[in-house]
Amino acid sequence: MNRVVLFDSSGQVIQTLDIPGDAPTPDYQGFYSGLLNSLTYRSVVLMPATAELARALAIFVSAMQDAMAGRVNPSAMQGAIWLLLSQVALTEAHAIELAGLMATYHLSGSYLLAPPTPERARDADGQFIADDPSTPDVNEAWE
Repeated sequence: MNRVVLFDSSGQVIQTLDIPGDAPTPDYQGFYSGLLNSLTYRSVVLMPATAELARALAIFVSAMQDAMAGRVNPSAMQGAIWLLLSQVALTEAHAIELAGLMATYHLSGSYLLAPPTPERARDADGQFIADDPSTPDVNEAWE
């Protein structure tokens, strides 16, 4: 099954489609090349330099180089994406461009541009569910 994830301009998932067939392999080299030629990348390199931005860029580039070398660590890549994006102010056009690059190079089924927003758990009547202190490894108050 091939999962296609569609994002809105803020990077939130708006629709997930399951299409029969084998899922295409993410093309990290193509994505990175496309990113380096994007308006979004040009905007990032023109931003005022900060230690936090430099650190986030270094972590992202390291994760990307590992992925291009066949040493893909999905959780490290996702963390690097979120860290970098937390340091830059994306316009709607940038978010659309990044989502398009991710879809084109088959990364949109594996990574999100924004962390999922947690939601409070509710019971059948719509009331909030409290966390059960007897289960310290599970927080029932959140879905």
